Amino acid sequence: NDCLACNYTAGGGTSGVAVLSLWMMTPVLNIANGATFSFWTHTLNPAGGGYPDRLQIRMSLNGSSTNVGSGTGATGANAVGDFSNLLLDINPAQNTTAYPSDWTQFTVTISGVSTPTTGRLAFRYFVTGGGPGGANSNAIVIDNASYAVPAPGAIALLGLAGVCGSRRRRNA
Repeated sequence: NDCLACNYTAGGGTSGVAVLSLWMMTPVLNIANGATFSFWTHTLNPAGGGYPDRLQIRMSLNGSSTNVGSGTGATGANAVGDFSNLLLDINPAQNTTAYPSDWTQFTVTISGVSTPTTGRLAFRYFVTGGGPGGANSNAIVIDNASYAVPAPGAIALLGLAGVCGSRRRRNA
């Protein structure tokens, strides 16, 4: 019955143009290659367009850190701190019709993690030229987020199947 929502007023002002950079983080996760992060999202813009929205999925491999950088104005809003790993960027060009207007599922598969570690994933509502006076940003909704790490046995079985398959070919 609950979902996450963010809109153009999230910059804290009642007028003006802003760079919106708003974060929602997962609890600390065990992060490893092959893990998947899945969620559903849509914009509240009409199907024909409107004010462009944008969403990023970012990863920090720094344990329980919540550091998203700091500063004021555009410099602060563009900071990402420990969340320097960009996993997904929905509508980076901020086109009026590129963010889905109907519920759409996105799934990210974790890769490039040298050894399993702890960290966090984060949703980042990131819109330049947004806010009440901006030409960009309306509202997005996110629901049914889930994170899954592959079972260690599944990886071992896949490796074993490859060995068995190779052996049969040599004996044939």
